[in-house]
Amino acid sequence: MKPSIPNRAAPQRLIVQALLTGAFATSSCLASSIVWYDQDYESLASADSGTDGGALADVGWNVGATVTDSGGGFIYNYFTFPAPNGGAGFSAVSVHGVPTVAQGSQGMVVYNDYNNGDHFNASGNIIEALVFQEQTLGIGNDGTFTFQWDAIQDNLEAPTEAFAFVKVLNPATGFSTTFYDEFDTTATGTTWETNSLSVAIDPGLSGQLLQFGFGSRASGGTASGVNYDNVSLIPEPSTALLGLLGLGFLARRRR
Repeated sequence: MKPSIPNRAAPQRLIVQALLTGAFATSSCLASSIVWYDQDYESLASADSGTDGGALADVGWNVGATVTDSGGGFIYNYFTFPAPNGGAGFSAVSVHGVPTVAQGSQGMVVYNDYNNGDHFNASGNIIEALVFQEQTLGIGNDGTFTFQWDAIQDNLEAPTEAFAFVKVLNPATGFSTTFYDEFDTTATGTTWETNSLSVAIDPGLSGQLLQFGFGSRASGGTASGVNYDNVSLIPEPSTALLGLLGLGFLARRRR
């Protein structure tokens, strides 16, 4: 099991709330135009309720998959579709078995695409199923951003692999990968763990796609579920503080 990384979300979320609830939120002087993301899933309809099959899609989650042979050779892929809330493929809003103070009563369970018949292909094809957020980077993007999440085991069996990821894709070059980083969540335990990935964004990436989310690689119908909660994409404290200091400097100059 990978060691938990100390939870850095609390101070960052205070900065985010201060910016979003004040006049700073609309200023063009912020360090980045990336949309900061913070989701605890408490307000979304669970898959068990059957009341909102689009609950995850409505808050920006997408899905897609790539199929390879047992040696990793590309066969085909299918992208991008609104994330389902329940069913045999990809994702659902899940009620936690034991509610906690930090994670509340709901989260998102991510699993493979069992609608794909290649799960039962005798040649052992592997399906990499992704559940992700996507943003187009603008010329104002600059700084280091942290993708953070809480995770707990749901139902995963070997040889399935589960992971969190951050990637940048370049549409101008056939969606080639400019940046990719992955965190293995296969061995997530039965108590909540907090981990993160970071990505450095600069203006030269303008027009490219930033994706962050979760996935699994599975075949043969093996179980692949991991529960995630408190998912966020927010700037490192230094980036946000620089934005605040810049705004304060301008305010003094205006006075």
